[in-house]
Amino acid sequence: MLESIQTLFGFATSGFNVAKELVSLLQRRRGKARLLFEELKLNLDLLVMVVEDGTDYFKVIPRFETKQYDTLLKENYNFDSISRKHIEKDERIEKSDLGHFIGKSTGILIEDIYDKIKEIKARYEIDNENPKIDWKRRIINLYKRLILLIHHLRS
Repeated sequence: MLESIQTLFGFATSGFNVAKELVSLLQRRRGKARLLFEELKLNLDLLVMVVEDGTDYFKVIPRFETKQYDTLLKENYNFDSISRKHIEKDERIEKSDLGHFIGKSTGILIEDIYDKIKEIKARYEIDNENPKIDWKRRIINLYKRLILLIHHLRS
């Protein structure tokens, strides 16, 4: 599954490279967008711990943050102001499980990332012993969405 991430996104050969790209994007942001990117960086670091380092996801999930996103949401912040472009058509992405994001706005992708974080946290709090839940797959899918956001903002 991780190989597919590297195939889709050339820069995503390691969590370090992904984090480096996010830091680069973060340095170009100001104000409220910068706070959101700081929170995304924290969440990315947690995802890398699970995906690459094999850290137990039950230790990581409670540490996911959504405070900055929630604050901006209450303020009716326009997440599309981070990038006015829509996610560009790319055959590799189009043929992947991320294909449904092609043509969508930045705000929709950010909202989806945070919806996934909240869903994972809620399931963890309510039903973390359910054997039907594939926690690692959920973490990897969240990781891929965050990489897609970085890829989108890089271009």
